[in-house]
Amino acid sequence: MRLRVQDTGVGMDTTVMRRLFEPFFTTKKEGGTGLGLSIVHGIVTQDGGQIAVDSAPGSGTTFTLYLPAVADEIDTMTPVLPPVVGGSERVLLVEDEPGVRDVVAQMLQLRGYQVQEAADGDQALAAVRAADGQFDLVLTDVVMPGTSGWALGQVLRVEFPDVKVIFMSGYSDAVIAQHGVTLTNDLVILQKPFSTETLLRTVRRALDH
Repeated sequence: MRLRVQDTGVGMDTTVMRRLFEPFFTTKKEGGTGLGLSIVHGIVTQDGGQIAVDSAPGSGTTFTLYLPAVADEIDTMTPVLPPVVGGSERVLLVEDEPGVRDVVAQMLQLRGYQVQEAADGDQALAAVRAADGQFDLVLTDVVMPGTSGWALGQVLRVEFPDVKVIFMSGYSDAVIAQHGVTLTNDLVILQKPFSTETLLRTVRRALDH
């Protein structure tokens, strides 16, 4: 099956088109999350389809979705992944990029989590201390100005050992290690960019462990 969507907008150059489906990539100055096309691309390709894009500056954009036809009967015995489960736990989200912080907070809140935000490690540590450690999970970026996420995690391990910690990073393991991070088997690092499903499964697994 083929589905075509066309607009008469400003179009895109080749630089933008190369990054079009990357999570968190957006050309909007305000209000853009960069997740819309990423989600569409994930849904289409997951079901065996493809997306073709035709665009040029000043010429609008055409998206053509190719979806496979199903001729055989559906095998009801095919195993499927269990549904992504949310929760009601209290999560402290620590991220210095406001746009990324807003998107991740929405991902969690839509699944029922109580989310409090902090822009850096210092704010996060103050929040945990003020709440006397009454957070179930701290989800923090590793590399941030001021107190890093790694340094925050080390303090929490001593002062509030019951609080679970997940680290986020867009850097490779080698670069992370250069920032003083000790890579161990029990360390949970969520690699950016990540999908909503990956985030929710990682959070649930950490809380249930």
